[in-house]
Amino acid sequence: MPTGLRKLTEDDLWVLTGQVDVPAVLRSSLAALPCQEVERDEFDPDDGEAVLIVQDPGTGGRASLPAPAVRAIRAAGCAAVAALDRLGQGVVTAGVIGPVPEVWWHVRVLCQAIPGITDLAVTTLPGGAPPPFLADHLDLAGVELVFVRSASAAAFGANLVVAAGDAPLDAEKIATGAVLVEAAVDAYPFTLQEEAASDTFCLVPHAPDHDARNLDTAVATALLTAASHVAHT
Repeated sequence: MPTGLRKLTEDDLWVLTGQVDVPAVLRSSLAALPCQEVERDEFDPDDGEAVLIVQDPGTGGRASLPAPAVRAIRAAGCAAVAALDRLGQGVVTAGVIGPVPEVWWHVRVLCQAIPGITDLAVTTLPGGAPPPFLADHLDLAGVELVFVRSASAAAFGANLVVAAGDAPLDAEKIATGAVLVEAAVDAYPFTLQEEAASDTFCLVPHAPDHDARNLDTAVATALLTAASHVAHT
């Protein structure tokens, strides 16, 4: 990996995501595709983790960000765009299904984008608690967080269900009129896709690899811009 890069950590991204309207960034980027080529992931020699190398708008040089976290933020932003396009105004009870840490990135972005969320059921055991920064954010926002053990329990009574991972649900477990967002490829069973109402079920468009990488770059650039603003305040 090249030396002399500005380096953001995953902890940095938890904080900076609160400074960025991720759905708005993705809406603009989707409208502008295709855009610039991006570099392939490299591996940070310090910890062996994959990092995304992008131009740094704050320094004019380059910067590295943890690639898995950026991808998760992008997927969460796409899910939030889909949810915002279908949800009406009012209180939102949400269920988020998926593995850790992806499920927490979805929670972070969804609660930032949809202030109407009051109750949130997440499919992770109590031992998989959210990062402290996110837990504090949910508490301050008045979001009631509940840990559940199954996709069915997460979906029970929810008017927004987001599948960030395998979600073995059937239509009988879904509340009438609930918005279903599939943020991971083939997360919901095909039978559910056939049975669910077309105006509530949303398959998030899964971009080809090239476009997905450009969306990652757009998210990374926005996070770096937010980091520069924070550094100068």
